[in-house]
Amino acid sequence: MQSFTSAIKNGYIEANSETIVFEKTDNTPGVITEQWFTGIFDERTIVLQWLKKTPTLLGIPSGSHTRQARILLCPFFLIIKKKHSEGPFCVFAFLTNWQSPQKKKIASGGLYNTYRIPFLSSIKIGAFCIDLKNNNTKKKICKKITIENWQAGTFWYIVRGVTNYPIILGDLQLPANGRLYLYKNENVELEPDEFIALANISGTAGALFGVTIQANSTDYNYLEACMRVKIDSQTNYQFLSSGTEDFFLSAYYFDRGLYHDDNAGCTFLDGKGAMSAYKFFSRDPILFTKGLQLVWRCGETDDSNGCPTSFNPDGTRRKRTPRVQLANTLVTTYTWVYQYTLN
Repeated sequence: MQSFTSAIKNGYIEANSETIVFEKTDNTPGVITEQWFTGIFDERTIVLQWLKKTPTLLGIPSGSHTRQARILLCPFFLIIKKKHSEGPFCVFAFLTNWQSPQKKKIASGGLYNTYRIPFLSSIKIGAFCIDLKNNNTKKKICKKITIENWQAGTFWYIVRGVTNYPIILGDLQLPANGRLYLYKNENVELEPDEFIALANISGTAGALFGVTIQANSTDYNYLEACMRVKIDSQTNYQFLSSGTEDFFLSAYYFDRGLYHDDNAGCTFLDGKGAMSAYKFFSRDPILFTKGLQLVWRCGETDDSNGCPTSFNPDGTRRKRTPRVQLANTLVTTYTWVYQYTLN
């Protein structure tokens, strides 16, 4: 094992061009262990990854002070290109303004994470600047990577890693062939009680790393939803939570307000119906050997498909009173999963 590190001071990103901030091409496997950046920009960004020639939009930063910038924060693109034998896969570079031991926003705009991002033989990281005031621009980036209104900017950047380094999740050492994948739903409008799969994985082993949900509705009644999971060949769901805010280790519709804890946090709450929250699984691992189905829904029901509730002496479910009135909810979810092959 050997550490590698690189830094850029007063770097400048030209408009309409890619700036390579780090490249390692010595055909040695390794793991990115820390990344940090700051820059002189406005408050709009997305994080982007390219694998081979396939671009993937990553990360929805949240926690901005304005509604327009709530989704896109800090104008910095991060692009990772990696060579490997398994084919394209998705990993995550930055989520800004989410504070935990693995990702933090420092005063005056410094941002870092300590996600373990493994690569097989080489890695290339690049940066872009862009003004995303126009919603149509964001949509084009998500779909076709047609980018308008590029802007130049100055940045500072640090990246660090170790070659031939183990992939550690909490106190678990994952197999060396593990890779970090991203599963996402973007701007999906759910009807009341409708289900949505956050990840549907088959034919591989793995470990759930993190989940983020951003939702917006006319109220917070959709938070009654329980998180569900099927592991391997299970036919029935197991319940990961008794409600959405409970899944993120809060309660009573996030009445605690914003918080940024080690395992979970709520990074945006407008008091009307919009929220954004994260949950890591490094201290309470969710592992699978054959597959994983992670499911959420818009609200909850009292029938057999609903979250378990108190039972009457005769075994029937006790009705919740009153039954909340649900509205359509706009949802974006990001789920990161380490996937690997067991020997």
